Amino acid sequence: MDTVTVACKLGNGLILRTFRPEQITQPVIGGGTRDVKYFVPDGRQYVINGNQAPYAKPLIDAEGNAIMQEQSFALTPNIPRDFWELWLEQNKDAPYVKNGLIFASPKPLEVRAMAKANRDQRTGLEPIDMHPDSGDPRQGPRRRQRHKAGALSSLDTADVASTG
Repeated sequence: MDTVTVACKLGNGLILRTFRPEQITQPVIGGGTRDVKYFVPDGRQYVINGNQAPYAKPLIDAEGNAIMQEQSFALTPNIPRDFWELWLEQNKDAPYVKNGLIFASPKPLEVRAMAKANRDQRTGLEPIDMHPDSGDPRQGPRRRQRHKAGALSSLDTADVASTG
């Protein structure tokens, strides 16, 4: 069987499922019916490893096996290639696919090269860097201010003045 190794940068990983189209007849308000395309799961699914684990614990999968990592991507080997290609076609417009947060290749060296190329790609799910000089855009403006030791900001001064 032809397989690929899937690399995923999402912390919790994903459960990949594929669907098949079916025609169903749907009732219409006011009477009558119409035929519509409906997608139902085809029963195939694979769990893709995520790259985060509880603090100070090694990355392990549900069976207790170590999860391989490359450049902050968790690797999941032995996913059938036909399944991956169908899933990729069905999810090609998903942001995590478009932004390179999940990808696959049958060649391990290609996966390593793709992981290296995408290592700086952010998921938006990273912890906020609380260091004032980090430049993390998710910090509030007050967090980015630097104060001298013992100095009060205008907000702190207003708090002191109002409380006496």
